[in-house]
Amino acid sequence: MTPEERQPLIAKIRSFPDVLELTVRNMTPEQLTAEALPGEWTIAQVVHHLADAHMHAYARFKHIQVEDYPTFKPYEQTDWAETPEARDLNIADSLAILRGLHHRWARLMESLTDEQWARKGLHPDLGEISAEGLLIGYVNHSQNHLLQIGKTYEALK
Repeated sequence: MTPEERQPLIAKIRSFPDVLELTVRNMTPEQLTAEALPGEWTIAQVVHHLADAHMHAYARFKHIQVEDYPTFKPYEQTDWAETPEARDLNIADSLAILRGLHHRWARLMESLTDEQWARKGLHPDLGEISAEGLLIGYVNHSQNHLLQIGKTYEALK
């Protein structure tokens, strides 16, 4: 991928917290915490999950940059989504985490050379992952969860 091809993806990383906040801004407490679809998380759980998952992704991204072929620690996202603060109505902290994290992550991404983008680490379950793969993966992750929030919100109407 060229630097020019990466720029729109980095812009999506940077803007994601704003898009997410606009998506959930006017939702009621009932909408944020309703279990509207069987087997799906509440909207609040999705927001908290995004903070958890993207903190992991940022750490993995940094490990790739400062270590030679690091091994990433997996985590069980469904367990993380069931902890008390991840089921809480208050999503402000998770939105704040995402805002700072994504802005810092985008600044780091913009500073990398092509060689740094090619650096890799090993995920025990997913295999080899490059910095570029993390960028693509978490742009997709962000978009998929926005769709999930929209689907859940529509099911509440």
